[in-house]
Amino acid sequence: MSNKPANKARYVVMEGYLEYARVFPENMDNNPEFHPTGQYNTNFYPATEGDLEKFWKAGVPKAFRGNERLKSADRESWGIGKFIKLKREHVHRFEDLSGPPEVVHWGDEEKRGTPWTMTEDGELGNGTKVMVKVVVYGEGERTGHRIDKIGVMEHVPYESASDGTRF
Repeated sequence: MSNKPANKARYVVMEGYLEYARVFPENMDNNPEFHPTGQYNTNFYPATEGDLEKFWKAGVPKAFRGNERLKSADRESWGIGKFIKLKREHVHRFEDLSGPPEVVHWGDEEKRGTPWTMTEDGELGNGTKVMVKVVVYGEGERTGHRIDKIGVMEHVPYESASDGTRF
C-alpha cells in the first residue's frame, strides 16, 4: 500500500475575460481535424497575476510538450494581457465530463446563478468579463484541466468581422 495521497480533483475559480468563446452547443469548435468529437474552448485572460497564480498552484504545468501555456497577446485592457486556453470535450469517455460547461448569469444580482443561453441572452463576445471555475486533475506531466462553469459578469455582445470571421 502506498503512502502517497489519492489524486483528487482541484477546483480553481478565477476572474478574467474571454476571447473566441465557443462554450455553447450552437458555437462549439467542431473542426474534425483537431477536435473530431467537438470541443468547447476559449482564450481566458486572467484579471490579475493572483488569478493566474491559482491556476499554477493547482498543479497545472506552465508548459506542455515544450509549449508555454501562457500566451502573449495584444490585449492590454483585459486583465494581465496574456491568456491561457481553457477547454472541455464535447464527448468524453466518462459521460459526466462531457458536454458544454455550465454558463450562468453572475453580474446581475436578480438573475445570479440562472442559466445563460446563447439564444436568449446572446453569444459571449470578446472582452466579456467572467468568473470561471476550472477543474484540475492528475499529477506532473499528466495534469489536465477542464472548464466547468462560467459566470457572466459583464457581457460584451458577439460581433463577427465583415469577412465572416470571428472576433
